[in-house]
Amino acid sequence: MAQRARQHAVHWTWVVTSMRKNAYAAKLMAAKAAMTQQERAALVNRTLTTVYQASAVALNEVYGFGPERIARFRDAMEAVVMEYGGLMDAVDTEYADSKLAERYEAIMGDLAYPEVSE
Repeated sequence: MAQRARQHAVHWTWVVTSMRKNAYAAKLMAAKAAMTQQERAALVNRTLTTVYQASAVALNEVYGFGPERIARFRDAMEAVVMEYGGLMDAVDTEYADSKLAERYEAIMGDLAYPEVSE
């Protein structure tokens, strides 16, 4: 009986220790995921900033857009990006991609995807 009680105690010590280790591992994994989420958010922010800046320069150089028109463009572009993000959250990325592509292709027609010359 004492042997069985000792085995039972050892088993529960192992279970508790494993749970603590798993809880610690879960915390580490959550911290790593949060870090990855932060890095992802920084990358998205950097990418959008670059696209906005490049668009502003191109609109100015090609069409002579000034600050007011570029600000209106930026606001409209941000609204489209937010709508896209909403579709990603509500449905999934594939659906959001397809809806944005449909709108783009409706506007651009045959010029939607130009050939890239090397």
